[in-house]
Amino acid sequence: MKQLDGEDGYLDLPASKHTYAPLIHGEGQQNAFKPLRQEINKPLKREILTIPVAIDAAFDSRAEEHNARCHPATRIDLLHRIQTWANDPHGECIFWLNGAAGTGKSTISRTVAGRFKEQGILGASFFFKRGERDRGDATLFFTTIAAQLVSQEPQMSQSLRAAIDTEPAIATKALREQFEKLILHPLGRVYASREPTIALVVDALDECDRDDDIKLIIRLFSRANALSSVHVRVFITSRPELPIRLGFKDIRGKYQDVALHQIPEPVIKHDISTFLRHEFAKIREDYNNQVFDDQQLPLDWPGEHTIQTLVRMAIPLFIVAATVCRFIEDKEWLDPEGQLAKVLNYQRSGDPELDKLSSTYLPVLDQLIAGKADPTRSRLVNEFREIVGPVILLAESLSPSSLSHLLNVPIGSVARTVNGLHAVLDVPSRADSPIRPFHLSFRDFLVDSKKRGTNPFWVDERATHETIATKCAELLSSGDHLKKDICDLKMPGISRADVEPAVVKACVPAHVRYACLYWVYHLEQSNARITDHHHTYFFLKTHLLHWLEALSLVDKISESIAMINKLQALLTPDNSANVSAFLHDATRFVLNYRSIIDLSPLQIYTSAIVFAPKRSIIRNLFEDSIPDWISLLPKVDQDWNACLQVLEGHKHAVLALAFSPDGKTIASTSSDRTVRLWDAATGEEKQTFEADRRVEGRYHITTAVAFSPDSKTVVASEDAIVRLWDVGTGEEKRTFICHNTSVLAVAFLPDCKTIASASDGGIVRLWDITTGKEKQTFGGHDSLVWTGRCVAFSPDGKTIACAGVDAIIRLCDTTTGEERQVFRGHAGPYSGIAAAAFSTDGKTVVSASCHGRMRLWDAATGEEKQMFEGHQWIRAVALSPDGKTVVSAAADTTVRLWDVVTGELKQTLECYDYVNAVVISPDGKTIVSASEDGIVRLWDAATSGEKRTFETPQWVEGHSGRYNSINALAFSPDGKTVVSGSEDAKVRLWNGNSGKIKQTFEGHYDSVGAVAFSPDGKTIASASFDGTVRLWDARTGVEKQMFVGCDGGEVDSSGAVTGVNAVAFSSDGNTVASVANERTMRLWDAATGEEKQIFQGHSDRVFAIAFSPDDNNIASASDDRTVRLWDATTGESKLILKGHDKGVCGVTFSSDGRTIASSSLDKTLRLWDTDTGAEKQTLSTDCTIRDLSFSADGQYLKTDRGLLRVDVQFPATPQRVRHVDFLLFLSEDWVIQHGKKVLWLPLDYRSSCTAFHSDKFALGRYGSSELNFIQFT
Repeated sequence: MKQLDGEDGYLDLPASKHTYAPLIHGEGQQNAFKPLRQEINKPLKREILTIPVAIDAAFDSRAEEHNARCHPATRIDLLHRIQTWANDPHGECIFWLNGAAGTGKSTISRTVAGRFKEQGILGASFFFKRGERDRGDATLFFTTIAAQLVSQEPQMSQSLRAAIDTEPAIATKALREQFEKLILHPLGRVYASREPTIALVVDALDECDRDDDIKLIIRLFSRANALSSVHVRVFITSRPELPIRLGFKDIRGKYQDVALHQIPEPVIKHDISTFLRHEFAKIREDYNNQVFDDQQLPLDWPGEHTIQTLVRMAIPLFIVAATVCRFIEDKEWLDPEGQLAKVLNYQRSGDPELDKLSSTYLPVLDQLIAGKADPTRSRLVNEFREIVGPVILLAESLSPSSLSHLLNVPIGSVARTVNGLHAVLDVPSRADSPIRPFHLSFRDFLVDSKKRGTNPFWVDERATHETIATKCAELLSSGDHLKKDICDLKMPGISRADVEPAVVKACVPAHVRYACLYWVYHLEQSNARITDHHHTYFFLKTHLLHWLEALSLVDKISESIAMINKLQALLTPDNSANVSAFLHDATRFVLNYRSIIDLSPLQIYTSAIVFAPKRSIIRNLFEDSIPDWISLLPKVDQDWNACLQVLEGHKHAVLALAFSPDGKTIASTSSDRTVRLWDAATGEEKQTFEADRRVEGRYHITTAVAFSPDSKTVVASEDAIVRLWDVGTGEEKRTFICHNTSVLAVAFLPDCKTIASASDGGIVRLWDITTGKEKQTFGGHDSLVWTGRCVAFSPDGKTIACAGVDAIIRLCDTTTGEERQVFRGHAGPYSGIAAAAFSTDGKTVVSASCHGRMRLWDAATGEEKQMFEGHQWIRAVALSPDGKTVVSAAADTTVRLWDVVTGELKQTLECYDYVNAVVISPDGKTIVSASEDGIVRLWDAATSGEKRTFETPQWVEGHSGRYNSINALAFSPDGKTVVSGSEDAKVRLWNGNSGKIKQTFEGHYDSVGAVAFSPDGKTIASASFDGTVRLWDARTGVEKQMFVGCDGGEVDSSGAVTGVNAVAFSSDGNTVASVANERTMRLWDAATGEEKQIFQGHSDRVFAIAFSPDDNNIASASDDRTVRLWDATTGESKLILKGHDKGVCGVTFSSDGRTIASSSLDKTLRLWDTDTGAEKQTLSTDCTIRDLSFSADGQYLKTDRGLLRVDVQFPATPQRVRHVDFLLFLSEDWVIQHGKKVLWLPLDYRSSCTAFHSDKFALGRYGSSELNFIQFT
């Protein structure tokens, strides 16, 4: 991309302004609107809208300036046909002109675009060019089209501004979203009251890099037909390649097409003859203007006979005629007659080995060595292969300067070699502009293995790819081309989006970028075989992290996964054990940390290495990269576990999953009312479909999802609604409002024309996708079907299994409704069916009951084949494609794998929250689970369940029957010890330096909800849901005191069991305060256990309690959104502090007692004056803080999530919310130091409970009683 208006690769777009013209009484409508028309016709005020564009993509760009257009006397019928299509208001939206290479498609495109521009209907044009960064793929396609449209219709800028403001990163979003928000919607709004024609010209679509993008572009443009206010006409040219044909097959009936190779030969002959006569006249005129009179060419040169000879030589390829003309007019030779003779000599030679391309290109090449003897001849041919070979085989075009750097040859050699090839190469006048072959046929000619004996310039494709791969590796291994923090960003948490494109371009110049992106491609094309001694292994051992950092900076980190997979495919079976292990480890490394490396490139040296397993090869190789400001590293697993990837994006619980039949896409549905599509290989989010917020008075959530057999369509249910979306475009294809109750399951029938939906109670409906009409309805279940997992369709869609609370599974024919089979085997208490699923062949059904038993059934006979026991509260089941494994997912936070033959448990996968859904990939290699925390996890089905650093979640029969977790943490005053209270009713002491358990205190018989150290650190207080507060000797572990009568075990008005949930020591350690029964606070004598005072007054539960420095007052924080100040002696309520928008969960006094700080679920801190109750400050924290205390000087707040700078003397501005100055802070997923993000926390390390002291964090996690530590300097 070039620099435009001061922005690198960005275009400034004009924005319109609003105009208002009131109708004045008596002036008449025409006069009233006259000022409005004048205002509209004024030049529009320009507003800077930055949007990235592909430079040189337009038909009239500098790069296309000298490329040919049709002679006025050629292509007459075809151009008339195209014009008629464009003018027809009832015509199809798309015109597809296809033809073989060299038939003149691009020339026609330039001509059509030029004519449309003259007529004022051209909206935009995009000329794809394989091998060029901006024009070789679809990354900047729609943004470039949008930018050109705005330049033609400035009023569109309002819609674009709104789209950019709503989604600043719109240019990085899925193509569907870009098309809708930047093109489709703006066009519809601007032309709401008129019906103009807007033409778009897209040339060489087949040269777009990704086949899926090609098909998607075609499908998206077909949607423009739906715009009633504007006639959008899209002219597309391409070769008739398979992806193109498939794309147009998907929109059959919605386009017009012409195939150039089907145009009658006489028409082509006429057009080529006309072209040649015109070109030779120009050549003759230019030549005659440069030579003496007696040397001039005659007016009839070269003669009609010669013209017709060249016509016969060229038909049907216009590229042959164009190349011949460029060769003959080459000004370096200034000898048209001699150049023409060379062409004709090849034509007359009669050599059967010479085809059209040979007789076209060999004359051009032969002149490079004409008259040269060996060894000069051999040297020139070798130079040609060394430089032109890469030019034609590069994955994207490079400039002479970049090519010189990549190949490590002098730029003079590059210039000297390409200078004589102006007939076949587009040789730029500047060293920083790309060299391009005029046509792909030149590449085809040079690498054609059949021409090896006849073409002295033949290029060995495999060997040249190997050379380029080697040159790439040498370049990346030399100098400072790859190194840590290549852009000198210094800030480890800086977002890639915040790095200026110009900085990246300077630090990762074009040749380095090319080498990073394509060295694996060239290695693969060379058919190389990698061993432990191959240079690839040595390169990666040194530069893997540097390479990944560079890929992230150029927004290509996801491509590293495919590249590593390609390297694995190149391994030799023997002598590659070390590199094989390295690449396997690298795959796990990138899959686990791709998302954060993509977001913040430098986190590869911090978070990715810090949290990689102890025995990870990558970690051990690059451990020196870990910054020294992390002085205590967290505990990590020894090895990679079975979890391949964690996919984050859903805001709430994920309810259902589906794998596309082609194995490429995962669909997930959530209570956040979205369906998300994920790339199964990389984990990237591909599409997001949002359900209607409110339809017919109901809020809808997505509960079921399925793919069509061809993987092109996804169907999902939203309560009583079923919707169909196009997987490629994201377009909503149809909506069915079909049930009075929730739709629990959906499926496609094999014909892709019918979908089936099943609702609560077993009602099944069949729908015609084309018409949207209901085809059939039947009911087959007498009892309640309570979840979507109780309804399952067979893979062929012909059978439905329904199950419910009566513990009976029924199989019914989805066409007739006839009951085929009944399974009766689940019985006993809690025996209702929780889940059911078919095997991939439809011959077996697996069912699971609520009490934890699973059964395998023969779908034909109803025979019970196997029973599995041991998994409680199962929510989903699945069968592996080979039928050997049953997978179950449950509310115990695990996914379990069972052997079908033996019924034995094979493996347990830990998810740390209720698991709602599970599916298996079509190849059986990947298991996908979805849980209540909104997380989708991908698991390696073959990886054994290694022992992990963190224990498996254990069910604890505590106050609410929960999984063992740490509920409360506190550091000792000296920071050397941490006390934890857990769901298992135990209090544990931890060494703050080693992270090891020092002691375990047992005595409580229900979960421990709060812990605290006495000011001298000698005593620990623990509060439990068993209704007691206990004091322990911190050194010996002896129980010193127990306070009873705390109302524990009672049931509140909501039905929840209550207990003691907060505890605090007075400043002298002689008094203990506790919160019981959620709203009642008590003071206790620490020595005698005597109850000293009771405080009541909050209208909702109390979360926290604190003593003033003089112990005369107590502050309490409540879910009733207030802080109360109490007299510790009398129990009298002195002040009520109101201001928080949500419950208050933390409270403390300043050292002078004049200020109270409170923290809330509304993610703010508020400072209050204890004398007046006035709010002094409001500080935004971006997360919830639950524990806090002031420093002695009042300038800092030490919280459970880190250290914050505050100023109690700051002027009171309660209405103005200020952001807190984070000195060292733990947000939800980042460690922040001095206000800057420094360390990203993977999901498994995001704490449900934290404590902080000085520079050290103690981290507890849901589902585990284990504690982790991390320290910073």
